[in-house]
Amino acid sequence: MPKAIIPLSNVDAAWLKMEDPTNLMMVTGVLTFPRPLDMAYLRALIESRLLQFDRFRQRVVRPALPFAPAYWEPDPHFNIGAHLHCVGLPHPRDKGALQQLVSDLMSTSLDFSKPLWQMHVVDGYAPDGRSEGGALIVRLHHALADGMALVGVLLALTEMVPGALPPWPATTARPTTTRRLPVRAVGRRSSGARPS
Repeated sequence: MPKAIIPLSNVDAAWLKMEDPTNLMMVTGVLTFPRPLDMAYLRALIESRLLQFDRFRQRVVRPALPFAPAYWEPDPHFNIGAHLHCVGLPHPRDKGALQQLVSDLMSTSLDFSKPLWQMHVVDGYAPDGRSEGGALIVRLHHALADGMALVGVLLALTEMVPGALPPWPATTARPTTTRRLPVRAVGRRSSGARPS
């Protein structure tokens, strides 16, 4: 059975065409935390909440024909390890060091052979120079989502009430069907409830 071709919307295709080494079309978000992040827990959150949306497992294909539209296809080699990275923050591990890391990442293009998103867990962030916290840097290409959708994506990774149940364990099989909501719809989710 031939695979379904999902063309990029006109807006997303425009964002893709504007991509240039001097004009990267990315949305970047930075979250800071008073404690270091648990990488295994974050991975389980991403697997249970973010990867329910097909777009985060799809890559952009640019056909060789000059006027053929770009389209989305499932990444046949999808590996969450290519999107979730752990990095250490150099001394003095303060806000300035975090800003420099974010600046470096913002001037680096995403890999177009993979789905167009990355998350970087930053270890050792100490905004006051003493206590160790954590940070999360999220990078999404505009063809994948706009700024408001990024907020929705980040909210999908949070709990709305203290003491909520942890995410589905990574060892538990994911549901056989995934939601096919457009990424822009993520921003319209109004509750922090677990996906059904």
